Amino acid sequence: MSGIQLLRSVAFAIIVALFAGPANAADPSEDGPLYSLSIGFFDAIQREDEGLAARMEYRHDKGLSILKPFGGFMVNDAEAAHVYAGVLIDWFASENFVITPSFAPGIYMKGNSKDLGYLLEFRSQIEFAWRFDGGTRLGLSLNHISNAGLGTQNPGSETVALSLIMPVKNWW
Repeated sequence: MSGIQLLRSVAFAIIVALFAGPANAADPSEDGPLYSLSIGFFDAIQREDEGLAARMEYRHDKGLSILKPFGGFMVNDAEAAHVYAGVLIDWFASENFVITPSFAPGIYMKGNSKDLGYLLEFRSQIEFAWRFDGGTRLGLSLNHISNAGLGTQNPGSETVALSLIMPVKNWW
């Protein structure tokens, strides 16, 4: 399956999930902390060093006001890694549709992948997810990793990813 075919299949799955109708969701505050597993395309927009990327995150359910702490790591098929920790906001646009912006500084190790210009890189992301009964979510995200001009170069990179977000309580 080519990258374009995979992206079309992912887009179709998201559209079906978003328009499948209400899932009789319970109170989202009862979901507790979440794990997120993601697969996507690294450097998806500039396409100078594109490849597959995978991500794993832990999202805490309690924080300061509406800001919740989270942390995770990304690896790609060219041995790059980004380990990060930051804050996110879960905004429920409806009972089932969740928009989650996030920001996280982290350490980037390029491996054989794109040189982003500095060890410290900042990730900003927007995620759109559908929340099913029991708290599991299926989401699509776009993130940008950049050193904010700290390095002599700052090419940045974007990743488009499909995520499965599940309450920790459902893993045990």
